[in-house]
Amino acid sequence: MTQPLNDDSARKLISNLNNNYVHWDKFKDMQIPEPDYRMDIWSKVLRERDQGFYRCLSFPSFSIKWWVSNSLESQLHKLDIGLAGGRDLQVLLEPRHIHRHKTNALLDESISSAQLAGITVSKKAAKEMLLKKRAPRDVNEQACVNIYKALQLAYAKKKKT
Repeated sequence: MTQPLNDDSARKLISNLNNNYVHWDKFKDMQIPEPDYRMDIWSKVLRERDQGFYRCLSFPSFSIKWWVSNSLESQLHKLDIGLAGGRDLQVLLEPRHIHRHKTNALLDESISSAQLAGITVSKKAAKEMLLKKRAPRDVNEQACVNIYKALQLAYAKKKKT
């Protein structure tokens, strides 16, 4: 059997697992420095999650318990403070993520609109087509492209005003 992780590296691993809220299904297959101590590490992760970082809602017939990571708590705090001050959500997003959020929002909105209009196109195929700028293969894909371009145009006009 190998030596267990030293306190510092174990602490970092456990913090990382908790801050990213890694689930057992993912953790059990992860490559970790000391696989022989997987269950020990996981039990420490769970103990830490049960030490006050969780929220709970109780109802007469059941209760719901969830854990909030430190990084999520920090993000929620920034969002809360920012929105309470009346600042725009864009101010709170990191500049490097703004373009990605806008692009994903436009893609999702155009695909959902196309599907609501009765156009038969899968979300995955439509997203791939729009991101890769592939030419549409049929009228359904063309309609999805048209909606996406219309939303882009509307967004561009909104920015100018």
